[in-house]
Amino acid sequence: MVLLIAFLFLLIAAAWIWLLLGLFKSGKRWIFGALALQLSLIMSLIVVAMGGAWAAVIGFVWPLPTAVPVTSILLTHYTFYADFYYIALGGGLGLALILSILPPLRIWALLIATTASMALAVPMAEKHSRSLMCQRALALGASEIKRQSFLKSLRHTRTDFLREAHGLTTANEQTYVWSYKRLDWYPVDAQPYAQPGQIQTACGKA
Repeated sequence: MVLLIAFLFLLIAAAWIWLLLGLFKSGKRWIFGALALQLSLIMSLIVVAMGGAWAAVIGFVWPLPTAVPVTSILLTHYTFYADFYYIALGGGLGLALILSILPPLRIWALLIATTASMALAVPMAEKHSRSLMCQRALALGASEIKRQSFLKSLRHTRTDFLREAHGLTTANEQTYVWSYKRLDWYPVDAQPYAQPGQIQTACGKA
């Protein structure tokens, strides 16, 4: 069974590489090659943003199979993205429409528009993350938080280890850790280790 799965993955990789080699051809082969290259680059970019440096190679060669677990992870945090993703998506679609009327760039519209959407979504996610953390912290009675940047949290999705806490705050001598799944703070018994990279924020000014 394992050998069969490995064979299928190698077959898919070989077929995808064949599509990519169409970039050295002309006509329809080149068009399919350009589309395949864009899908590979988009998936690699997403995987890199999520912290998978070596996994980006897998995303490049197997973009469609890689999209399955990546989509599953992103959907786990849909409640967080739901408040702003449509703005970034709308911006990307608008740009794609503009590019579609420019013949030299039309074929590359997918890659350019997706990259632009991601570039727009990251600062929005950062602002939304900080705002949510502060809102929930103020509700607890805390006035300051320590947090990782959104991209750093995206690269370190584990929250089981307090060393990798996405955010920390203290209220009434109780320490809380931030959870993106709950979109709220939850109490912990021990004082987590505050990493030097954490950003200290006064919530009244956030």
